Amino acid sequence: MMTFDGVQVMAMFQQFMEVQNHQATQFRATVVDALRTREPAAPAPVAPPAPAAPRPGTARHYQNLCPMDFWGLEGIVYADKWLENAERILKMARIPDDLKVEVASMRLFDLARAWYRDEPQLAMPSLDRL
Repeated sequence: MMTFDGVQVMAMFQQFMEVQNHQATQFRATVVDALRTREPAAPAPVAPPAPAAPRPGTARHYQNLCPMDFWGLEGIVYADKWLENAERILKMARIPDDLKVEVASMRLFDLARAWYRDEPQLAMPSLDRL
């Protein structure tokens, strides 16, 4: 059986560490050389997303996708928020432009509905005029 004193153990440990450091240095140099000589990869082309097509259907078909109800009693600040929310929902639901006013008007009640009905430029065109 071999016995080692502290000096011999330290000498073996020192030799082991020198070998490990040498191997690590060689490995790092190999990796750095490989990275330097590697040609940069061309970035993959990214196609822009295709615009979403409008959904088919009638205004009644979209009634469940409407914004919250608006009664016309809530004030100007709420009306602005309601309009912003309605625009966001109608865009997200991909409601066709020609149906957006009709779909949003389904959620108008009381004073808001009376105002909408009394504004001739907002009303949907009637078939009588055609």
